[in-house]
Amino acid sequence: MALSLVSLNAVTSTGPGGVLTFHEPKSNVSMQVIVTGSPSECVVDLQGSLDGSNFFGMSSVLTGSPSCALAAFPILYLRASLRTLSGGSSPTVTAIVAAAG
Repeated sequence: MALSLVSLNAVTSTGPGGVLTFHEPKSNVSMQVIVTGSPSECVVDLQGSLDGSNFFGMSSVLTGSPSCALAAFPILYLRASLRTLSGGSSPTVTAIVAAAG
C-alpha cells in the first residue's frame, strides 16, 4: 500500500516539513516538488530517519518545477526539507512525499 503526505505546503521559508511515519520500514520513496514565483535558487532535500529524531539526506531537488527525487533506503520516517530559497517573485515551495514497499 502506498502512502503519501504534503510535507511542505506552499512554504516561503527554509526548514523541515511534516513527517510521514510508517509502522514497518519502507524502501521505495519519492518526492514531487512544485515551485512558484521563479526563484533563482531552490533546493529541497528528501530526508529519512530510523528513529524520527535524526534525519539524513537521501536525495535533493534543485531549482525547477515540477521535479522529483527517488531513493531506495529502508526507513521508518520520511519528510521534505527546504534547504535554500532565494530570488524570484514571492516564491513558494510545495513538496509531496510518498512511499511503498
